[in-house]
Amino acid sequence: MKAFISYSHAGKHHLLSFLKWVSQLQSDKLLNAWFDAQIGAGAEWNERIIQEMEDCEIAFFLVTQDFIHSDYISRVEIRNALEKARIGEMAIVPVLCEVSTFDALSELCVGFNKVPQQEWFAGL
Repeated sequence: MKAFISYSHAGKHHLLSFLKWVSQLQSDKLLNAWFDAQIGAGAEWNERIIQEMEDCEIAFFLVTQDFIHSDYISRVEIRNALEKARIGEMAIVPVLCEVSTFDALSELCVGFNKVPQQEWFAGL
């Protein structure tokens, strides 16, 4: 399954942490995760991001305050993902990386238990 990972560059450490969590899925070839750091020098980054989103079946949104306040993420990435999700071509998985005003993205909140990342396995 091809996955698009959306994150704020200010929270790159959250991306690195998330990649550790999905590394076994990638090793087993169950998940092929793509994120913008894979764009080569000199490439048309906006077009490449849109194309990669078009090719993905799932989008992981690594939600932080910086993510929420990113104009590009809200204008391009969230909008494109929601359009694909509405027609059943993409699943959207918000990953709450820190306490934030995630409710501002109400369309993404539906059906999700809003538990911050650090609390996922606290009860184990």
